[in-house]
Amino acid sequence: MPITKLNLDLLSNLLKDNKNAIRHALELFVETTNEDMVLLRDKINNKKFLEASRLAHSLKSRFVYLGNDDAYEKVKLLERLLKESPDNTSNEINTLFEKLSLLINNCIFQVNEELKALEC
Repeated sequence: MPITKLNLDLLSNLLKDNKNAIRHALELFVETTNEDMVLLRDKINNKKFLEASRLAHSLKSRFVYLGNDDAYEKVKLLERLLKESPDNTSNEINTLFEKLSLLINNCIFQVNEELKALEC
């Protein structure tokens, strides 16, 4: 699976290149995304698919701001599968969630690298 590089142009433009605001947004991304992925895994494992789809929906826009189209598209697909017929697609949901987790972990790694660069 190819690694998607972050593109922070949109975030930077929205925050008018304010380094403190960008740093805060990136820190918030890491914190909330880690927490939400734990919750999402729990909801999927407990077959609370409607709640999981709402959580997936809230994750989507975060990846737009980071320029990570791959993660955005996978979250969007996961949200759709969770809404439509989760009982019939349970294996597909779990497989997609695992792929998404890898993408998101890579994204969080890249965000943490950006945060280190902003400290300099």
